[in-house]
Amino acid sequence: MYPVMLNVKDRLCVIIGGGEAARIKAAALVKEGAAVKIISPELNADFSELNIEYAAKSYEKIDLNGAFIAVAATDDEELNRRIVSDAAKLGILALNASDSTESDFIPMAYTRSGDITAAVSTNGAYPLLAQKIRSEVDIEAYGKICGILKKARTEILSKSITKDAKKALLGALVTDEMLTLGKRDLQAFERAVRRIASI
Repeated sequence: MYPVMLNVKDRLCVIIGGGEAARIKAAALVKEGAAVKIISPELNADFSELNIEYAAKSYEKIDLNGAFIAVAATDDEELNRRIVSDAAKLGILALNASDSTESDFIPMAYTRSGDITAAVSTNGAYPLLAQKIRSEVDIEAYGKICGILKKARTEILSKSITKDAKKALLGALVTDEMLTLGKRDLQAFERAVRRIASI
């Protein structure tokens, strides 16, 4: 698998299935701004908090028209495989929630703070382990650190100095010592960044 981040904002994502697996996938997609449509004869999970479109019907290939991605999340493995096959014929990325080996992509366990997104995958082998590893990253601290570094980077790149000098300054801001300082004392880190970058 080639790890990427997909921009699903305002894109149609069709989920076939009305159970908990479908709800979890829908919640993640809605959070990222996707236009989510659920196809299922009935809902067996609580979707009430999610901004979704719901079609109370059995799946047909035509339901995938216009979709950016398709998620097969039914209890019927044969139907899930058919959905993935239909999606492939239409050039649509597909996820088989019951069998990652038949999927075009695998959702990662991720967390976000500011411009930092930390994502971990076990290639579907053990998703709970991915969640555990993800939780060990201090994403809040790195999110704040990145906010400060983002401004400094813009200033450094605008300086009339050589490319090598810019690279050296950028590297000096993310040494182990600097990042440890950032996690311990954000204000001191910002002062050190400004001093090193001469902002």
